[in-house]
Amino acid sequence: MNALANRLKAYGWGPWVYLGFLVFPIASPFLNPASTLMHWLVTAACIACFLPLHFWSFDKVGQPRLLAATGMTAIGAVGLVFGFNSGCSAFLIYAAANIGNFGRPRLASLGIGVLMVVVLGFFLVSHVPLFPERVWAFAPAFVFIPIIGAITVFEVERAMSNARLSLAQGEVERLAVIAERERIGRDLHDLLGHTLSMITLKSQLARKLTTSDPQAAAREMQEVETISRDSLKQVRQAVGGYRTKGLNAEVADAERALKWAGIACEVEIDTIALPPRHETALALALREGVTNIVRHSGATRVSGRLAKHAGEVTLNLSDNGRGGGAEGYGLAGIRERIEHLGGSFHRRNRDGTTLTVRLPMDEDPAPSDSRPQAVARPATNAAPATVP
Repeated sequence: MNALANRLKAYGWGPWVYLGFLVFPIASPFLNPASTLMHWLVTAACIACFLPLHFWSFDKVGQPRLLAATGMTAIGAVGLVFGFNSGCSAFLIYAAANIGNFGRPRLASLGIGVLMVVVLGFFLVSHVPLFPERVWAFAPAFVFIPIIGAITVFEVERAMSNARLSLAQGEVERLAVIAERERIGRDLHDLLGHTLSMITLKSQLARKLTTSDPQAAAREMQEVETISRDSLKQVRQAVGGYRTKGLNAEVADAERALKWAGIACEVEIDTIALPPRHETALALALREGVTNIVRHSGATRVSGRLAKHAGEVTLNLSDNGRGGGAEGYGLAGIRERIEHLGGSFHRRNRDGTTLTVRLPMDEDPAPSDSRPQAVARPATNAAPATVP
């Protein structure tokens, strides 16, 4: 009961507001002077079957939405075809909303059209007198199904467009970071090449002056110390540009991108103190994997897991997409980075795609590293549900 209450609380007001369409089946027995006890019992049974479907499907993406739409269509058929409750056409409106939130705009649009054909079939075989009862009974379905369906399909397509835009912006940011790293690398080369040459020359001079002029040798060593301190300060400033924003921020970005793309997401990140190089490598692997899922997989669900076991940290990222495809430049770069750290990178294409990254925990994180480490994150389901 607590889990159900927490889930309903997480939904907010959304699913409750959309229950307003139930006014049609509830009002129908009141407005029908020929209503019997059987009409009331069927109405109560239909609503009782509908409510669990409604709340269960509200945050789902993909096939669960189609299952919910099928169930709601069947509930509506009981009242409409057999004449128990003409207001049951409202359940077909909810079915249209679920089809619209399927996650693939083209298939969802086709599904809305199929639903309209089904409603027309119900209209033709219904036992309700044709005029005016049957016309008024099916009017809400014929009016609201295309409207609600079009709105939901539009919202899903807009969410997917936002996800693609976000990925494009992320790609631009990543290219900018790469360019900046190349610049820093050139600066470090120039800086260290100059300062190390000076340190070498002054150290040689100090060694030669040790016996003939100890005071001059001391001055030379003092200059060596000054040059070393200045160089260390400049190196620290330059290396600061190499740090990523951290694994936690990357996980949040991944969840946001998957949500905008209409892909359900479950991520579990254990509390692990990661060395900076390991955290950077895992964050980049997660980013590349999520980018490929959104762009190429056609998946509806993604699961991720980061855990430490037997002296190594493992990142798994799986989807239920189409799988296949060659390993592109991005994944090849991730593989090189992981193998350079002594880890392994595996990609399996079966029932979707699974990426597995393993890194040995042979490097302790720097004590002075004040960045927040990876923390446990609850599993989340993402869905761009804006209509019941």
